[in-house]
Amino acid sequence: MNYGLRSLVCWCALLLAGPAAAQSTEWKTLDQEVSTLYRQGKYDQAVVVAKKALELAERESGPDHPTVAQSLHILAGLYHARDQYAAAEPLYKRSLAIREKALGPDHPNVATSLNYLAQLYYQRGQYAAAEPLFKRSLAIREKALGPNHPDLAMSLNNLAALYSAQGQYAAAEPLLKRSLAIWEKALGPNHPNVAATLNNLAQLHTKMGKTEEATKLRDTFQVHILIVDSDAEIQKWVQSPPTERGGDRGRLRTVSKGKKMSFPIIVTGYKSSELGRINFTADLEVVSPSGKVLGTMKKCCGAIQGDPRTPGLVVLNPAVVLSFDPDDPSGTYTVRATVTDGSRFATASESFRVQTGTGTTKEAAQQGETKLRSASGTKTRSRAREDARHCLSFPTNVEIIKCAEKYR
Repeated sequence: MNYGLRSLVCWCALLLAGPAAAQSTEWKTLDQEVSTLYRQGKYDQAVVVAKKALELAERESGPDHPTVAQSLHILAGLYHARDQYAAAEPLYKRSLAIREKALGPDHPNVATSLNYLAQLYYQRGQYAAAEPLFKRSLAIREKALGPNHPDLAMSLNNLAALYSAQGQYAAAEPLLKRSLAIWEKALGPNHPNVAATLNNLAQLHTKMGKTEEATKLRDTFQVHILIVDSDAEIQKWVQSPPTERGGDRGRLRTVSKGKKMSFPIIVTGYKSSELGRINFTADLEVVSPSGKVLGTMKKCCGAIQGDPRTPGLVVLNPAVVLSFDPDDPSGTYTVRATVTDGSRFATASESFRVQTGTGTTKEAAQQGETKLRSASGTKTRSRAREDARHCLSFPTNVEIIKCAEKYR
C-alpha cells in the first residue's frame, strides 16, 4: 500500500454535483438512489442503478447532453472507487468530451472531469498523462471560481501529490502551502482536509530533510485506538499507568463475526494548560485484509472539554461501533485514526483478526448493530452521533462514557 502524499478525491461530491441542465424527475430519483446505495456500501447495486440512469438520460436527452455527461461521470466514479480503472477511464473520457462541447472548455464541470481522470492516471502510476490534466483543471478552477475556492485547494493538493510522487519536492511545497491556506480560510482549522494537508506537508518536509519544519507540523499529542467489547475495558485503560497502556492492553486482537465491537479513540499528551475548552475531532478508516479501504467515518467523534481527573488525557466520543457479518471476509483488518485540533494532527492504527464466531447477523441486528459496509453512512447511526454530542460537555471521562453508551 502506498503511504506517500495523499491526494484528495471526494466521491460524495462526485455523486452529488450535477450540471446546470434540466433533468427529469425519474432521472433525479435514480441519481439519488445511486448516492444512497453508495453511502451504504452497496456498490454493485449502485452500478446497476447508475446504468439505468445513464440509459434514461440518453433516451430523454440524446447522447451529447450534460445530463448524460453527469451519468457517465457518476458511473465512472463508482468503478474508480473500486479500483476498476479500465472500466472507469472510457466513461470519464466520454463525459469530459460532452462537457467540453456542451458547456465550453473553461466550465467548472470540465475541471471536475479533468481532475478525476487525472486522479485515475495518478493512481495507475501514469504520471505523464496525469500532469497536464491536473494543471488544466487547476487553471480552469482558479479562473472560474477565484483564488480562494476549496475546489482550487483540491487541485493544488493533487498536483503537489503528483510532483512528490516523482521526487519533485521543491515544486510540490508551495502548492501544498497555498492549498493549506485556502482550506483553513474557507473551511476552518478543524476540517479533515486541513488535517490531511498538514499531514502531506509534514511528510514532504521530512522527505526534503526539513526536520524542524516537519516536527512543528507533526503531533505534540498521541492518539490511541482501543478494540473492546465493553466500556469497563475503556475505563481500565484510562485508569492504568501510562507505561502499561501499550501492546494488547485494551485491544482485542481476535474478533468474532456477529459480535459488537467498539473502537474508542483516546488522546493523551496534550498540555495541562489546554484543559478546559479543547477541540479534537477524528476520522476513522477501516481497511480490509486485501488492503482496500472499506469506509472512512469523517468526524466520527470528538472532544471539547478535558477531564480534570486525568490531565492530558481525553476519550473522544461517541466510540465507533462495528460488527462483521458472516459474509464479510475473515482475516486481518486495520483501523486507522487521524485526530486534529485544527493546527496539529496525530495518527494511530491497530490491527485485529476477524474470524467466524457463534454470533449471527440476526443476533447482531437485534442488538441494534450497524453492519461494517454501512457503518459510515446510515442515517440512524449519523443521528445517534449527533444526539450524543451533548455528552461531550460532561466534566469527566467516566460521565462521558456512561452518557454516550445509551446512543450506541
